[in-house]
Amino acid sequence: MTLNQLLALPFWALTFYLLRPSVLRQAEWRKPEGLLARLFTSSAALSLTLQADPVASWFDAAIGIQNLSWLLAYILAVTATYGGYSAWTHLRENHLPHRATVLAVGTILLLVLAFVPLAALPEISHAATFGTPSQVWFRVILYLFMGLMAIDALRVFKQFLQQEKLPTGRLRIGLLIGSLYSALGFALMRTLDGLALLFNWTSPLTAPVWSLADVLIAVCIVGFALSFVPLRWLRILARFFMYVEQQRTRRDLEALRRRLVELTAPPPWPQPKWRERWFEPSYAIYCVLIDILDRRSFLLAELQEANGRVVVPARLEPLLADLPETQDWVELLQHVRQIARGAVTRSRIGE
Repeated sequence: MTLNQLLALPFWALTFYLLRPSVLRQAEWRKPEGLLARLFTSSAALSLTLQADPVASWFDAAIGIQNLSWLLAYILAVTATYGGYSAWTHLRENHLPHRATVLAVGTILLLVLAFVPLAALPEISHAATFGTPSQVWFRVILYLFMGLMAIDALRVFKQFLQQEKLPTGRLRIGLLIGSLYSALGFALMRTLDGLALLFNWTSPLTAPVWSLADVLIAVCIVGFALSFVPLRWLRILARFFMYVEQQRTRRDLEALRRRLVELTAPPPWPQPKWRERWFEPSYAIYCVLIDILDRRSFLLAELQEANGRVVVPARLEPLLADLPETQDWVELLQHVRQIARGAVTRSRIGE
């Protein structure tokens, strides 16, 4: 089984899942973003399948046009890229991306024009690294499209990530951003490699760069496929990332609490146990946060009594600032956590 056939499997699985009657009856999958998601998965599955040499050879022989699988596979790749990007953009902003539409249509027209000399050549394997100038230019058109689309999508998805609050949503968008960076690396490597082949700038690095680009596009394809799976499939992974984030928060807050202990007194009450730190991080964070807030209150009271005679280290001054006017523990935690990271960073620089 070829690499393209392997990469096509998750997209075929997603396509069949999204075409199930039970899914089609759901209102959200009848919206434009649902149609675009199905366009993305089905186009990607067909494109990768047509780029598998046994299927490509059979298809071209059956139609009677040499290398026709190249044209259809690459047009489907453009369609899949546009569909995946548009599905997310429409979901968030309720409109299709104009620049992406123009870029996709222009790329398809260029592919049609570039196919004319390619159709006059003997059957070319999709796995072939070295080829004719017609083959190189045909490929470079797709690589440039993918690179430009990745740059535009990265700008948009990074904004989405800043606005996203849910862990599963952040995980989805994080997968998309990682996939886009992989696609950008793939497009850059393949474009440079293709131009090197075109102008006979071959070197011992040509083959390794080509293979590394294969790895990057595989990572991109798998990441995009995972970003469209149902939410319940992502919950286990999202819980893992939440756990890691909780441990980072606990570490930052405990570092700040240790600095406060130097100015106040040793902890008068038991601290979270080892088991609670690692298996009940939410409770451990709560205990440390309460300790920090109590010590902050003690310090403010001492400063008022001393009339400024007590010198507070500059790294802890932000902690003594007024807390936000809120009763939301999540917002309060985020505020103190931000102060914690700033104080710890400054203290490390001072050391």
